[in-house]
Amino acid sequence: MNNSVAARTDNELIPLKTQNFPMTLVDIDRTNSIELNRLLESHGLPTAGTMAARKRQLKNYLGVTIAMKTRNIDSLRES
Repeated sequence: MNNSVAARTDNELIPLKTQNFPMTLVDIDRTNSIELNRLLESHGLPTAGTMAARKRQLKNYLGVTIAMKTRNIDSLRES
């Protein structure tokens, strides 16, 4: 599967040049700070920022975006 079209958090990711590359988006979300920094450094990315910001940065680098479900505005009006 192409990383940029991962529709679910359990879709497998295509590994880059790093050993022990996370297999899914959930694996990235579960990655600890040390491992996350190792992944970022191995791709020449900065390691500054919060865990959430660094995880977002890694996902962006991989070309992954998450499609967010939105509620239909009409259904909100009916409530």
